[in-house]
Amino acid sequence: PRRFCGNASCVGGFCDDCMKQYVEGRIADALHFVPPIPCPGCRGRLRTAVWSSLVGAEMLALYATNAAALLTVRCAACDGVKSLLAASPEAAGREALEAKLLTAGATASVLHEAWSHFEKGLATADALLAVLAPGSSSRANGGEPPPRLRQALQSAAALVQDVERRVALQLAILRRWPKIRTPL
Repeated sequence: PRRFCGNASCVGGFCDDCMKQYVEGRIADALHFVPPIPCPGCRGRLRTAVWSSLVGAEMLALYATNAAALLTVRCAACDGVKSLLAASPEAAGREALEAKLLTAGATASVLHEAWSHFEKGLATADALLAVLAPGSSSRANGGEPPPRLRQALQSAAALVQDVERRVALQLAILRRWPKIRTPL
């Protein structure tokens, strides 16, 4: 048995087969939902990178499909359907996206700390948004973020490698700025 969460106070140890069954059950029971996978020992959030090697490609695809379905919109004009789920960039494109993030106004050290807490599940997406867009509200621009901030927020969402965290951030963005332009 091994500990998957990395939490020093967790006393739960599980074999790979048991953890695989546990994670696959959580995913299979979550149609159109992208649940965080908690450690069965301490209930702390398990990062996708920790459990993804245990489950098959089919389960990972289902998890990603659930995420895309959660953020799917339909255009009222043409009836076209598209998911707003940001695609994670290749390693080469990450630096340009990270540079766009820093233009949003947060200092590098504050952003790094907030980002780290968010990725580990220690902070909410709203807490990360407070750092990325301090003082910005939907009322100021008719329900949309200003163009420069919109680009930074799109970059932030694309940089989140964990699909569950990416969905959480994108939903928080949509709650704060509910007016969107359908990307069809």
